[in-house]
Amino acid sequence: MDKDGMSFRGVGMYTLGGTSGIAYAKYNIPDSTNRFTTHISLDSVWCGTSAYGTSTFQIFFDDVMAFSESYTETFSARLIDIQIPQNAKTITLQVSQDASSEGNHACFFGSPLIS
Repeated sequence: MDKDGMSFRGVGMYTLGGTSGIAYAKYNIPDSTNRFTTHISLDSVWCGTSAYGTSTFQIFFDDVMAFSESYTETFSARLIDIQIPQNAKTITLQVSQDASSEGNHACFFGSPLIS
């Protein structure tokens, strides 16, 4: 995290052993902030090579879903820019994975920033 505790390099998530499941990280939101940005992506090792199931990226503010999209191995990266609801206290970054017989993806929330 930076000196203000509002940004960091990224969060990588996956369920252990190539199984289906959920991985998440929950953070407090500093006062006087109103935007959350991040780049979401799948680890390139698993992209375009074989079917590794479906990974769903989700973002929650105070346990209320604000973003949810599912991707497979054909996905590369996407910028997410979301307004933080007024008076929100927490943000949860979550990945839900439905693994295939080959396993699952490693998923990243890159350069997340609360501003």
